[in-house]
Amino acid sequence: MPNDSGGDSGLRSDATDASPRREAGCGPLDVPANCTACGLACATGNSLGASCDGTTCAYTGCATGFADCNAATAPDTDGCETPTNTAGNCTGCGITCDSVHSIGATCSGTTCVYTGCAPGYADCNTAAPDTDGCETFIGSTTTCGACGQSCDTVHSTGASCVNGTCEYTGCAAGYSDCVTSPPNTNGCETETNTLTNCGACGVACDTAHSMGTACDGTACTYTGCDTGYADCQKTAPNANGCETSLSSTSSCSACGDTCNATNSTATTCSGTSCKYACATGFADCTTGSAPDLGGCATPTTTTSNCGGCGNVCKPTGATADTCLGLSCSYTCSANHSDCNADVAPDTDGCECATPGCCGNSCQTAHTNGVGQTYYDCNPVSTFTLVTATEACTAFAPTVGGTAANCSSGWTCPGDKSSYVCYGTGSGANLACVDYCWAFATGEAGAVFTCSCPDTSVGSTWK
Repeated sequence: MPNDSGGDSGLRSDATDASPRREAGCGPLDVPANCTACGLACATGNSLGASCDGTTCAYTGCATGFADCNAATAPDTDGCETPTNTAGNCTGCGITCDSVHSIGATCSGTTCVYTGCAPGYADCNTAAPDTDGCETFIGSTTTCGACGQSCDTVHSTGASCVNGTCEYTGCAAGYSDCVTSPPNTNGCETETNTLTNCGACGVACDTAHSMGTACDGTACTYTGCDTGYADCQKTAPNANGCETSLSSTSSCSACGDTCNATNSTATTCSGTSCKYACATGFADCTTGSAPDLGGCATPTTTTSNCGGCGNVCKPTGATADTCLGLSCSYTCSANHSDCNADVAPDTDGCECATPGCCGNSCQTAHTNGVGQTYYDCNPVSTFTLVTATEACTAFAPTVGGTAANCSSGWTCPGDKSSYVCYGTGSGANLACVDYCWAFATGEAGAVFTCSCPDTSVGSTWK
């Protein structure tokens, strides 16, 4: 029977129970509807399998997305009170999403989700529930700029991470850092003993005109060059190889053989020798000496190269000589003549030892048989009235006479038209004296009196 005092009348002893069972006016206090007190019901909204042991509610499970996070606090009548899709309880009680280096933390119900990370950090460990968030510092050489980006330590030295990009103080021998695009984790990735990177990044050895191309680690080497090319610039790394065309005017047939363009209107190189088109007044006098680097160095207005190479004005029989550009010109000495003056380059001077010329030829020298010489345009041994008169005229001054003393009209035996005599007097006193010159060939050796001495000089006059 209940105790009217209401004290402990609700307690009863049951020999079969391990613990006393509590009751109240509402009935037993170890049932989910009245757990430890009347009306204090165990939660059933998000909780599964609710029961009560008289001191607290107990649950066999929770609905999806909920957890019983205060189960240790009797009588735990709120059951699975906690949503497990919040940043404070993500997937379970007390599983808190990171807020130290993470931004915008939320929970999907299975894992933490972040909208971003604080500068210098990244979420590299994303395994659910990912509560450590942006746990990784990305300014180190093992995570430089992003998760898993490790700076190279294989061929690189002095690695560091600056603003998300790897930087290196140096490279191992034979390597270089050629690909420097951020984050540059490959470091000194390039061997520098190849034809495309010889001694340094991007230094490619020539293969266009070079033969036997190789790289010794510091410079390109070549066993030879294509025909018409030479390796003139050998300064390391010598990547241009056989860069020089031997048909260029700056290296004609050999390195550094420069054609002299001075006084040339057009300068070329055939591959073996320079070729020039000389300006007026100049000539190339070294054409036979390949590669002919002298060019148009010779003025053609001097007496040593008058009008052309080697045309030397020879002032034979002249008192002065000069060059008029194309031909020599002379001031002839007495009794000398420049008979070929109009035939350039006229290098033989006053070539004629005669007082006059026969066109471009020298006059012919004749002797008059008595020691004097005279000149005319007739061949030697030509005996005519003209030559006989010239012979007499050459003789006249030696005896105080003049050309007037020479005549073919003196009285002489025979055909007087065949003689020219040196005569004196006039009228009846006309006399042929000293000499007569016969010009009839058949009579050249005859003895003529003609009032002349009887002595005949025969045909000695020319």
